[in-house]
Amino acid sequence: PDVAIQSYVCRNSGINLNKLFLMHINNQYVRQGDIEPDKLFTKEDITKQTQELVLQVEPNLEKMVKVIQGAECPDIKIGPHCSNLYECPLKEICWAFLPQNNVFSLYRGKTLGFELLQQKVQKLKDIPAGAKLSSSQNIQVKCAKTNKPHIDKKNIMKFLSTLQYPLYFLDFETVAPAIPFYDGTRPYQNIPFQFSLHIVQKEGSKQEHHSFLAEGKADPRPEILKELKSLLGNSGSIIAYNAGFETGCLDGCAESYPQYSEWVVRIKQRIIDLLRPFKSFCYYHPDQDGSASLKSVLPALTGKGYEGMEIADGGTASREYARVTFGDVSEEERQQVRKHLVEYCGQDTEGMIWIVEELTKIIF
Repeated sequence: PDVAIQSYVCRNSGINLNKLFLMHINNQYVRQGDIEPDKLFTKEDITKQTQELVLQVEPNLEKMVKVIQGAECPDIKIGPHCSNLYECPLKEICWAFLPQNNVFSLYRGKTLGFELLQQKVQKLKDIPAGAKLSSSQNIQVKCAKTNKPHIDKKNIMKFLSTLQYPLYFLDFETVAPAIPFYDGTRPYQNIPFQFSLHIVQKEGSKQEHHSFLAEGKADPRPEILKELKSLLGNSGSIIAYNAGFETGCLDGCAESYPQYSEWVVRIKQRIIDLLRPFKSFCYYHPDQDGSASLKSVLPALTGKGYEGMEIADGGTASREYARVTFGDVSEEERQQVRKHLVEYCGQDTEGMIWIVEELTKIIF
């Protein structure tokens, strides 16, 4: 559609176009030395597809001009079209009327959410009895109505019994640039540049904290692997939240640095995902608002969160690291951002300790 509009403008400005191409990133390109633009980009002939769309440009432009000149915004009801192919940038505005714990927070229930909204039901607690809900959705509705958490002590205890001391709470922060920073990496490949590791040697013992944040512009992965190998020992559970991300990072590192492959295989056997009891609804609090993410579970379960932190999410951490590492900033600003990065990543792993402590209190 974008190329169709450009084509329409060019042709109506007297520029003859014979072929139309779309250039996009080749995500299989592997950097070795200087970037090779002809290999980084894929050139795709979209002449035929675009010619079909060009016929729609003028009628759509007329509609757009009419909307722009109108006195009021169009009254468009929310629906599946709000996330068709890509999420609409106005979704936050159009969906703002919905309350917390609304029908769209139902686990795997987006279609049901629209059906309930058509029935003028917005809140979970107003879902009528007899509605066809899954077991997880029933838990959410019950919690919304009682404003109390759901606790499955038996399965929480079963999960906690899988944890073996010493406990290693691990979190990575990564960058995934379109143009690879380092040799041997592909576009959009997750490259860890930072980790936080909290260690609890035995029950009741004081936690130890180890932090790594890459210095300079060199590939940080060899140093990360070296540091982790010296810290993670040979036994004990390695705990991560949404652990597939951490195992994916380790696999990517081992692919580039095969001398660590056997060690990574052994390490992965010790990794336990702290997301499990929340994703399976062994514990659910109405304040989670349908989310089992660390950012939702931590404050709901422990009362502690990320408010007031300069960096409070992984996306910001990634962008800020890239900006102060590869951009033109003062040394003072660089050090300030690095300080905030350490604080944020450390909060993730210490937060996991608090979660395990709270789960333990629940069952005893």
